[in-house]
Amino acid sequence: MRFMGLLKGNQHTENFVPNLEAFAQMQPYVEQAMKDGWLVATDGLQSSAKASTIRVADGKRTVTDGPFAESKELIASYAILEVSSKEEAIQRTTEFLNLIGGGEIDLYQMYEASDFA
Repeated sequence: MRFMGLLKGNQHTENFVPNLEAFAQMQPYVEQAMKDGWLVATDGLQSSAKASTIRVADGKRTVTDGPFAESKELIASYAILEVSSKEEAIQRTTEFLNLIGGGEIDLYQMYEASDFA
C-alpha cells in the first residue's frame, strides 16, 4: 500500500528548512527509511511565493500565483510511503513528526493498479 503524506506549513514554517540540529537528526532517519524500503520519496517544498494554483472550468484556465495567505493552503514537504497497512503509515508518520518536534501531516492512500481491476 502506498500513501502520500503532506506536511502542512503555516506562515512561519511553510518553507520548511530545518535548522542544523534538526537536519542532523532527520538525515540519518530518512536515509535509513529509504534503505529499509518504506520511504519511496520525500522532499521539502519551496515557499508558496514560488507556487501557482491552476484551475480549469468550462475550458477556461485561471492561474493564481502565490504567495498564498491561507495557512490551510501551505504545504512544507511531502513523502511517499510504501507500507503494509494504514496503521503502519500512521505509525511511520507519527515517528517523523516526533523527530521534528511536532506538526501536522495529511495522509492520503494512493491508488494501485489492483483498485481498477
